[in-house]
Parts: sequence; structure tokens; C-alpha cells
Amino acid sequence: MNIPTISLAQFAGFLTKYLPSGDKLRPVAGWGPVGAGKSSVVRQVAEDLELGFIDVRASQLEPVDVRGIPTIEDGLTKFALPDWLPNVERDGERGILCLDEFHSAMPSVQTAFYSLLQERVLGDWTMPDGWVAIILSNRPEDGASVHGRIDSAISNRYIAQFNLLPEISSFTDWAFANGTDPLVIGFLQFKEELLHQYPNGGVPKSDTVIATPRSWASVGEILALNLDPVLEQATLEGLIGPAPAAEFVAFKRLFDLLPDWKDCFADPDNAPIPQDVSTQYAIISQLSNKVGTGDQFEAGARYASRMSDELVQVFIRLVVTRDDTFKATSTYIDHSIANQ
Repeated sequence: MNIPTISLAQFAGFLTKYLPSGDKLRPVAGWGPVGAGKSSVVRQVAEDLELGFIDVRASQLEPVDVRGIPTIEDGLTKFALPDWLPNVERDGERGILCLDEFHSAMPSVQTAFYSLLQERVLGDWTMPDGWVAIILSNRPEDGASVHGRIDSAISNRYIAQFNLLPEISSFTDWAFANGTDPLVIGFLQFKEELLHQYPNGGVPKSDTVIATPRSWASVGEILALNLDPVLEQATLEGLIGPAPAAEFVAFKRLFDLLPDWKDCFADPDNAPIPQDVSTQYAIISQLSNKVGTGDQFEAGARYASRMSDELVQVFIRLVVTRDDTFKATSTYIDHSIANQ
């Protein structure tokens, strides 16, 4: 696709600047692989900006669901428009109309949206000035019911289009904000290549399960069931796939071998250091989730520095992402200055 590739965090940054910039804004389009978190990021931006948010799955619509059901009044044909269209009294003066799975919709449904995307109207209805449409879709190469050439009549109705690929920093920000299990977050710092197994193409025909940000976010639900180890691993395989599940379960077992996290904070210069890299990531994951004071933050950074500069950065990033008040500490400030 001849559109720029940006991270989900960059997409959120663009929307955060663009959406408050005026009225009658042109639509924005975001393309990306399955399970990347496109709609979650748009919803999060709407919450952060305190905007109304309406999520419509275009793939589930018929043309009449867009244009409205025809009725006869005084001998004239009129259309009863759908109730999901933005209503200022109900939904607020400013908001996002998110048309998800857009290019999985029937061509006739996409055509029905022409006037909304260009002139901001559907028949006699006009989009409220403070509302903007955001189009989300998988790509033709993702094997997700998007096929053939993209309708050229739609392709130039946007202010911009972006190819959105998942990456670890964006996922970490979202994961902490949405209560994802810290063990998952720590593991993916170590194995970030498993965040999305196939970000640049479709799922192989032999596979029915793949690891995606969406599926990783659900791993904590499986862990909370306290299943026996065999059943737990089988269930995780059914969620994220056999290979990622095996690596995650091995990482999870490392926690039984970790030094006591209290000792790491109490004596960061002498507490035992794991020699295996995966175990080092495991202890950093645990420590970053336990930090509750500025002294613990400083001690954890000192402990991590005995392993590698990379793990210091991972530790600090995880702590301030979980709780940004630690950005006011000398530990964070000194580290930021030293690493520009």
C-alpha cells in the first residue's frame, strides 16, 4: 500500500491534534492487520478528549441501513434514517463516528457512504459540525475479507490515510491503561516479536490461531482461572498459538526462580543477579510492577544497571508508563538527561 506506516501511538498523537483543530473535519482512514488494536486506540482518544464515540461495523450493514428505510408521507418518499447516526442532544456536540471493518462491507454499502464521507450528508441529514468520521479497515493482504482493488471514488475523500502496525511501546501504554496482566507486559518486553505474529500479511492456511495485541490482552483472563498447568497451556495455545504459548509459559515459570523482589529494593548493589537473559527480563518485569515509592524506583534502576543499560531503560519505561507521577523523580529526570 502506498500510504505511510506509523505506530498506533503516532496515530493517536495525530488524532489528538487533529480532532480539536476545527469543525467539519474531513475523515481519516486507518488500515492495519487483524487484532492490532486500531479501534481500541480510537476509542481511547475519544475518552481522553472527552468526545462522543459511536462505533459502527460497516461489514454488518445493508445499504438500507445507511440510507434509511423508505416511507411514504403525504405522497412523497422519505427515508427513516438509522438511529446510530450522531445526534447532538443525545451524543454531544463533538465526537467520532468510527466506521470499522469498512472495506469488508459490500460495495453497495461503501457507495451508500459516499456523500457522508465527502459532503457530510446522508439525504436530508447533515453530520453535526463537531463530529468526524474515522474509517478503519484490514488490508487486502491480511486475508480478512478485504479483496480486490480499493474503490477509487472513496480513496481520495480523506484528510490522510495511514498503515497502522502494532509495536511494543504503543501496546505497553494501552496495556497499562487497560489493566492487562503485568506478566504479559513484561514477557512482551522480552519477546516483542511475538506481539503480532503476522503484522505484514495474512494468516497461513494451516493456522487458525495467531498472537495479536488483541489476544495477548486476554491472556490474563486465562491466568485468573487458575487452571491446572496442562489445561492452562492448552488454553493459551488456543488463544495465542502453540509457539507463543510455550514461550510464555516458560517465562511464567521463571518467576518461581526469581530473587526476592524486596531484597532487590533493600540492597540493589548486592542482591543476586540472574544470569539468564529471560530471567533478567522476568525480574525487571516484576520489579517495575512493585515500585511504589521514589526510593524503590531509584533502587530498582540501580539493580537493573548491574545487568545492562537496555534493562534500565525497560525498567524505567515500564514504571513511568504504569504511573507517570514517577516522571517527576530525580531517577527519571537524570536518566532522561543522560540518554537525551
